[in-house]
Amino acid sequence: MTAPLTLDAAGRGILAELAGVDERTRLLTARLQALPETAEVERLEAADEERQRLARRARGDERGRSATLWRLTRDAANMRARRRRDIEGLRANPDTERRRDLRHDLAVAERRLAELTDEIAREQRTLEAFGASDGPGHEGPVEDPALVQARAEQQAVVRDLTGQITDLEHRSRELREALPPQILALYRDGERDHGVGAAPLLGSSCGACFIDLDAVTLRRFAAAPADEVLTCPECGVLLLRDTAR
Repeated sequence: MTAPLTLDAAGRGILAELAGVDERTRLLTARLQALPETAEVERLEAADEERQRLARRARGDERGRSATLWRLTRDAANMRARRRRDIEGLRANPDTERRRDLRHDLAVAERRLAELTDEIAREQRTLEAFGASDGPGHEGPVEDPALVQARAEQQAVVRDLTGQITDLEHRSRELREALPPQILALYRDGERDHGVGAAPLLGSSCGACFIDLDAVTLRRFAAAPADEVLTCPECGVLLLRDTAR
């Protein structure tokens, strides 16, 4: 029969500290991966991207309005030239029928010029309003101050958590080196198979798999010497027990 593994008080303290350090590392790592600060940054980034998309579309609309204004201005210049030719023709041409045609064409030119003048004024007002809302100089989109602040807060939290995790990982390596090789091998097996290397015995259940242990096993555990290394019969994880008795 194989003799049970044993661990003295100092070794049990190292194992308990290691389990606590690694559990703290897992908790901080899980928090780092699901930071509310990160979720807030992502929300604000999405809102900022939508705002910039709308601004890009507005700038495209502005270019379209500028082209429209140029076209209207050109058409108005053509109508003024047409009106001027009609007036000159009326002054120079005594033919009654020709004068009637010129007066008709002049009326059409005058009406169209009035319409173009109104359209030009509307386009100019729209462009002025757009320029006022877009800010002086049209310098392009400015990042949302709330997003800048949220990113700074996220980075501060990430730095803090990363620093804590780095320190804990360093301490974990130190503690692992202090454990006997057989105990460390069992600890690593538990990490590989169940995510934890050692877990407390919680009354009648294992703190790793949370299965209630049978009465025979519990009596054996109760009678085991303080230095005997116990493992869960269900999952094989090292069990930490309160041996202060």
